[in-house]
Amino acid sequence: YIIYYSTDVNAEIHDWVIEPVVGNRLTHQIQELTLDTPYYFKIQARNSKGMGPMSEAVQFRTPKGSNSPHGSPTSPLDSNMLLVVIVSVGVITIVVVVIIAVFCTRRTTSHQKK
Repeated sequence: YIIYYSTDVNAEIHDWVIEPVVGNRLTHQIQELTLDTPYYFKIQARNSKGMGPMSEAVQFRTPKGSNSPHGSPTSPLDSNMLLVVIVSVGVITIVVVVIIAVFCTRRTTSHQKK
């Protein structure tokens, strides 16, 4: 499919930026958009038989500021996933430490009995 985007919804279609997406990917990230700017997007399917009809324009406003590279916004889903990964690693580390402590304690106790 092809993604068209522009800051002017009324611009002629040949003035819109074209971003082709190859394969059957369901997501695509547009790089280097300007912060705090409304963008309009249209999508058009493409296959071996030709081009499909173009979608209606959808508006998206980029955030006012971002710490992520290239000005791309970090979605709340990405932040939540990072939090889940950090918490999971912490819990796994604690469980491993407890298992090692229990194992070492039992080993020391068994050596003291001999």
